[in-house]
Amino acid sequence: SNAIDGNTGSLAGTGNALSRDQWISVRVPSGSAIGYVAVYNRADGQPYQGWLSPYEVWLGGTAGAQTFNCGGGPITLPANAALGPFLTSCGGRSDLPHVTVLLRSGTSRYLTVGEIKVTKQLSSVATTAIAIAIATSSVALAITTSSVALTAATIPIATVCGAAVA
Repeated sequence: SNAIDGNTGSLAGTGNALSRDQWISVRVPSGSAIGYVAVYNRADGQPYQGWLSPYEVWLGGTAGAQTFNCGGGPITLPANAALGPFLTSCGGRSDLPHVTVLLRSGTSRYLTVGEIKVTKQLSSVATTAIAIAIATSSVALAITTSSVALTAATIPIATVCGAAVA
């Protein structure tokens, strides 16, 4: 699937969220500690990149399940947030192997992402701008001089398990 192909320029998408929640789930190997979920936005600029915000990241036992809310609520990205990655902490949970990115219904927009990556931890490697979703807030914090990056700690995603489509 395009959500896990390693290419942030390819898109994975669902239907319109106007009348129905839209989601995409990926499964990591059982027992994997999920420290952070990195969501890469689509790379074709505004207004399409604005469709991602607000979104939610959930862990569950099955595709689409909403058992543990990693971000503590809807995650709102800064205006013109661009590609990302947008990181959400999941606290290292290892009992729920499905990661779901969710758009709630009620707005006419589509869930379209360039990539979803799951990592055990963050490492110290210089990067450009990233945004980190703080678990105690529904607003993402833009960090422009960060030394945080996703590297070899990325968990291999076994498969894209499902997506809601209109």
